[in-house]
Amino acid sequence: MKAPLAGFMTFILSVGRAPELLRPRSLILHSAGYAVLEELDCERALLRAMNDDIDLVLLCYSLHPGEIEFLVKMLAERRRMLPVLCIRKTNTAMQGDNYTPTLSHLNSLLDEVNLMVPPRTA
Repeated sequence: MKAPLAGFMTFILSVGRAPELLRPRSLILHSAGYAVLEELDCERALLRAMNDDIDLVLLCYSLHPGEIEFLVKMLAERRRMLPVLCIRKTNTAMQGDNYTPTLSHLNSLLDEVNLMVPPRTA
């Protein structure tokens, strides 16, 4: 399935249960030239990831482990060459669900995404 803008931008599908975590990532990635689609539902995320225009899937740690496992397995079966990046909590100073990503975490994410799928220019 091809979208009208295919080839003009690098599309990232960001999947998680916490919009407050997805939004800062999307803003940073968008400012770097990526088109970011956010999805809070795993089933809808899987359907969106079947679009050939999706270049990378980001899976947030806000998903349940079973949801991450399901998405990774299904994407590996259906779109074997689609890169999937699982974001983990790595800062030991975090307090449960009150974690807010810092700029350094977001910049590290951007560096990793740039290595996996550089942004395309129109």
